Amino acid sequence: MRRFAATLLTAGLSVSVFAQAPGGTLEQAKQIALVAAQKTEADIRAALNTAGRLNSTDRPNAVAALKNAVAQLESDQTLSPARRSTLLRVVRDRLRVAELGPDSPEEVARIQKSEEEKRAADKELATKTAADKAKVKEGLASISQLRKDGKTVEAERVAADLARKFPDSTALQLLADNSALAKGIADYEKTKKLNEVNTNAALLEVSKSGTPVIGDMTYPPDWKERTKGRSDMTAPTQEERALLKTLDTPVDATFKNSRFQDVMEYLSTAGNRTIVVDPSAAAEVNLNYDSPINMSARGQLALKTTLRQVLAPYNLTFVVRDGVIHVTTPQKARDLMTTKVYYLGDLIFGGLYGGAPNIGVVADQMQVVQNISALVEMITGAVDPMSWEKRGGQGHLGVNMPTLSLTVRQSQEVHVMLRSSLYGKK
Repeated sequence: MRRFAATLLTAGLSVSVFAQAPGGTLEQAKQIALVAAQKTEADIRAALNTAGRLNSTDRPNAVAALKNAVAQLESDQTLSPARRSTLLRVVRDRLRVAELGPDSPEEVARIQKSEEEKRAADKELATKTAADKAKVKEGLASISQLRKDGKTVEAERVAADLARKFPDSTALQLLADNSALAKGIADYEKTKKLNEVNTNAALLEVSKSGTPVIGDMTYPPDWKERTKGRSDMTAPTQEERALLKTLDTPVDATFKNSRFQDVMEYLSTAGNRTIVVDPSAAAEVNLNYDSPINMSARGQLALKTTLRQVLAPYNLTFVVRDGVIHVTTPQKARDLMTTKVYYLGDLIFGGLYGGAPNIGVVADQMQVVQNISALVEMITGAVDPMSWEKRGGQGHLGVNMPTLSLTVRQSQEVHVMLRSSLYGKK
């Protein structure tokens, strides 16, 4: 069980490869061996992905691809014995599943029933959500009318009652906390006036600089670094883009009495991403390397979806931090998440699609809360919906009106997706 603490994706180099590099230094031999091992890993990964893609449409060719991968590994001299043994076990398990052929009629019927139940549950949830939204919208209209009639005390009472009845409504929660809302709007108005003063001063400087200069134009010495920094501040890094690609990698999500260790190794290899299983979390749910995993899917699923469905029966989940996929309990997953703050003043007061502020000197509180509510719904509904608390995930999103910002506690990959969505960086 202690082995669970180790990284499931391991790599090593065979000493016999070093001997195949006559002449040259030991360092050169190591480099040659490393390249050879990486090529073997890539070949096996490609075979697994090809077989996964063909498994539901062309099973004979899927079986052939896996048999070729087994033969390649059995004769391989580039990988360490431990890594070669691991990959052989993974490929042989995928071959076994492929050779078992299509699911039985009973299994197909069970899958269809499960899918129908899920569609029915989703429909019921959508109906309830729509009904709740209609009631919230009606309540907001009532509150707005009460304020227009000068009945502010009654309006606040109605807002507080509705906020208790619909705790998931961002708009009602903001209206209930009227002091924070008022302070946030006041701070924005103050900042906007300061911006106007600064803008006028800047226009004056532009006017002064209208006279052409003689000679080449000069820039501050650190101009390139400053402009690059503004772009890099929000743009996902190459490693972050690779992480998102990994989690969206299509994999064969059919397992028939496959060992848990083999499933984790398969997903790790197919996505080329390290997976670490928390040993204490596994022990809590009586999960070990040999625990059988059974799962059927029509066609391929994204790696993150497959991983969630494999772990769900054991009440486990995963979270990504520092590029590593950690498998653990939902409670411990929260501890691995990171908290970041996103300023949203320009979106809140300028509308979801930018542009000039649509709120005057006397800000319309109802418009503000509706903008915020729409933004929050867009994020939780479009950015990995299953990862948020409302859908059973661990991610949390809070609105901080005094700073006009969102406080988000989430996994690394969700922060990347959120940053891309908010700032338009792909």
